Amino acid sequence: MVFYFQVLKYLDYAFTGVFTFEMVIKMVDLGLILHPGSYFRDLWNILDFIVVSGALVAFAFSSFMG
Repeated sequence: MVFYFQVLKYLDYAFTGVFTFEMVIKMVDLGLILHPGSYFRDLWNILDFIVVSGALVAFAFSSFMG
């Protein structure tokens, strides 16, 4: 049973890394907010940012707490 939790933990790291990379690439490609087609002017991108940021904050707190 512990093995499955380890696998899920590493999959969580992998998927968060992939989605973080995708978010950063889109930010670089579209720009942040200055023109009409920018990253933060699309509601789906804002949702993506909130979810990825929440996962990164959770990883930071979990590594900080032990």
